[in-house]
Amino acid sequence: MEEVAFLSAADQARLVAAGELSAVELVETYLGRIERLDGPLRSYVTVCADEALAEARDPKPGPLGGVPIPVKDLTPTAGVRTTYSCRAFADNVP
Repeated sequence: MEEVAFLSAADQARLVAAGELSAVELVETYLGRIERLDGPLRSYVTVCADEALAEARDPKPGPLGGVPIPVKDLTPTAGVRTTYSCRAFADNVP
């Protein structure tokens, strides 16, 4: 399953649309990679695992439906901590 993380988003979307891979399986793959690999990298400031899994259970239609998309910490996202990678904004939730 890990190999799907190296496919393009378009290829992942095709697998989800064809029913060869569920959106939940895809999200779980990425969450597992984040958990295993991100400790020393600290690439993710905030991981919304529960929200990602909830959305994966009912993916939106569209060209990338069912494919998890990371959002950079510089993009204000309603209800999600957005720090702009700055301690002054450590508790900022737009």
